[in-house]
Amino acid sequence: MTKAPLTYESALARMAALCNRSEQCEDDLRRKLARGGLPGADADKVIARLKETRMLDNGRFARLTADYKVRFCGWGRNKIRTALYAKRINSTDILAALSAIDEEEYGAALRRVCNAKARTLELTNRE
Repeated sequence: MTKAPLTYESALARMAALCNRSEQCEDDLRRKLARGGLPGADADKVIARLKETRMLDNGRFARLTADYKVRFCGWGRNKIRTALYAKRINSTDILAALSAIDEEEYGAALRRVCNAKARTLELTNRE
């Protein structure tokens, strides 16, 4: 049994509900709409409507992703840049997100990662 393709109205409702639950980026939503069988023109309208209502904002997604990845995953700027680039976020939004990273939080994350790595290494004096 195959699912019926999404209509504009149902796609808009589903994507709006998804954006209400968690921050999303345009690339992820476009992939979900394509998997649901929504035609490209209707997908463009859904995306445009979500942007109009500010439910979808790639810049906000980039800032929140960068903050989360530093704070909870211990990622560095290069890894964050690569991940955002893979999500097709434009370079202006990526640069803004990277510059918004709190330096104290970034330093704390670096110390946590270094301390965790040091615990896994055999650090004895060898003569």
